[in-house]
Order: sequence, then C-alpha cells, then structure tokens
Amino acid sequence: MTEHNYSPRDHLLGRLREAELDRADERSISDRAYFEELTAEEQLLIEEYVSGDMSAEDQRDFERQTSIRPELRERVLLERMSRERAFRSRRSSRDTWTRILLPLAASIVIIALGSAFYLQRELVQQRRMLADREHTWQTGEAAHRARIAQLEALARAPEASPAIAKSIDVQRPGLPVVASFFIKPYTLGEGDEQHFPVPKSPGHIELQFNLGPENRFTAYRIVISKADGPVVSRMIARPKIIVKEKKDKYRVVSASVPTNLAGQHFEASVAGIAPGKPDEIVASYAFALDRE
Repeated sequence: MTEHNYSPRDHLLGRLREAELDRADERSISDRAYFEELTAEEQLLIEEYVSGDMSAEDQRDFERQTSIRPELRERVLLERMSRERAFRSRRSSRDTWTRILLPLAASIVIIALGSAFYLQRELVQQRRMLADREHTWQTGEAAHRARIAQLEALARAPEASPAIAKSIDVQRPGLPVVASFFIKPYTLGEGDEQHFPVPKSPGHIELQFNLGPENRFTAYRIVISKADGPVVSRMIARPKIIVKEKKDKYRVVSASVPTNLAGQHFEASVAGIAPGKPDEIVASYAFALDRE
C-alpha cells in the first residue's frame, strides 16, 4: 500500500509540493474515502475561519486559498450568512416568547400550582418544536449552498445578464460532452478566426485552450464572452497535458459551454493566477461555434 505523508488539511491549505499535489489531486478522484475526508475537512476549515478559532498559520494559508478559489470565498460568505440568519431566528424566537410570557407571568401568580406545572410542560414542548424546525432548516440549507453560490456570483458580477444565467443553468449534471475543440491563441494561429462545427444534440462543448510555451502558473482564470460583449462563462482551471497527432504534446486549460450557444462568435482570455498579485493575461483567442 502507498504511504501518504500528508493530511487532508495540508492538501486543502496548499502546503504540498507540485508533484505531491498532483498525486493528491488524482487520489481525491480515485479514492472515495479520501474525497469524503477532504469534503469534511474543508467544511471544518470554513467553520473555524468564520468562528475565529483558526491558528495564525492556518488562517494565512486559508486566506491564500480563498484568493485563488472564488467558490471557497462564496462558501465562507454563505457560512457567515447562515450563522447570522440562525442568530436572527433564535433572537426573534426569544423576543416572541418574551411577549407571550410577560402577561402569563402575572396570571401564574394567581392560578393554582397545578396550572403552573401545565404551562411549564407546554413551554417545554414548544421549545422542542422550535429546535426541530431549526434542525430542519439547517439540513436544508446545506443542500442549497451550491445553487446559492451560483446566484450570488451572478448578482455581484457587473456584466451579469440573462445569457450568463441561462448558460450556467444549462450546465447541469447529466448532460454529456458532445464535442471537444483544440483552440490556438492569436499568437499561434494564422490570424483568422477559427470555426468549429457543433452537433445539434443537447450537452456541453469542451474548449481546450492551448497555452503555448506558457508554464509559470499552476492555475488560470478563463473568461469567455460573445464577440459583442456579454460574458457567458467564467472558471478557474489547472493546466493539463494532451497528446495530439504525431505524439505532439500541448499544455492546455479547459472550459465548457452549452450547445445552445452555437451559431455565434466568441472571444476568450486566459490569465495566470498568482497569490497576492493581480491576474496576468497570458493568451487571447477568437473563435466561432457553427451549427452543423
């Protein structure tokens, strides 16, 4: 059995060397038990960060990860929103009971001891009911976090539009990748816009953007927009090596768009991400997705 000298926390906080990180990423895909450990540890890191219980070293490494992972920043935001909502709900419940119990307190002085015991029993049952409702809400909140993250991102983006919302909504699990295209940047192409035929069947189109000799970053931000301006896709991706004809190797980053965007012209940019620094544009692309 292979010995792994790293913990899920070290993996999530970016403390692994590049070769070790690649092996850990592969393990997170092939080893279900390890993937579940990563999921649980990431939620624990988010809770520790929001509650202020994280060590200075862990906080520094965690904040570095949030600077290159927008979805992690959104989960931190949602954790804060969830806690504030739960706090307001509990405070509202306490205020409601205070308004109910004040007049009852005057009545309890007059009524018999047996009636006092009856009211106390009713109060305990009501509190249990409120606790059950709180538990149900917390359980449902976890199931909706991913969808809320998408909506939050769209609401904050200055170029948010119905076209972006439609694109993200279509890219749901279950739809296949129906085509994959290798796209060269302006500097590697011949100056003409590249055209790619898209099948009519519903699904996703994989776009493999060739990075050419670029090899300085471990993560890249991909932004795809229509030629007339609106953004249709944004994501962060790690580079990978693909082999094409004659065993030629290319370094690419991949993104996907739904097939319902076929029949239009697009522009794309790929920017390298470095912690604590602005993104650096490394390549630009122009292409058209033609309907078959």
